[in-house]
Amino acid sequence: MKLADLMTREVRTVSPSTTVKEATETMKCFDVGILPVCNEGELLGVLTARDIVVRVVADGHDPCAITVREAMTPYVVCCHVEDDAAKAVKIMKNRNIRRLIVVGRGNVLAGVVTMWDLASRAGGEKTVAKEPFRFSQVFPCISEHGFIR
Repeated sequence: MKLADLMTREVRTVSPSTTVKEATETMKCFDVGILPVCNEGELLGVLTARDIVVRVVADGHDPCAITVREAMTPYVVCCHVEDDAAKAVKIMKNRNIRRLIVVGRGNVLAGVVTMWDLASRAGGEKTVAKEPFRFSQVFPCISEHGFIR
């Protein structure tokens, strides 16, 4: 199954000049744990909840004074819309990440695919409890349905 069939296409993004406080409000409002950081359509990085905790809160920075550019992860792990689910699962498992940016032609942001997206499609939402979300629950479900060989 192609990632184009699994991913969430309507993805909230944030600009690098946005304050971390504003970004957290967006994350809360839309119930997301990752925000792709874009400038005029160009994908520059991602801001995750972990980035905020490690690079802002733990270091004692004021979220109203620090920008997304200062807190984001500039290296984006991603897949292409034409990649299959097995590739995404392998990357997620090897990198221990739950969300993966999906790009299209020209490396333009196309969407996000999550472990939950993969598990839900593989075995139905009843197969894996959404919370707490654990890799140990998801990988057997995905493997059982042929995404991992």
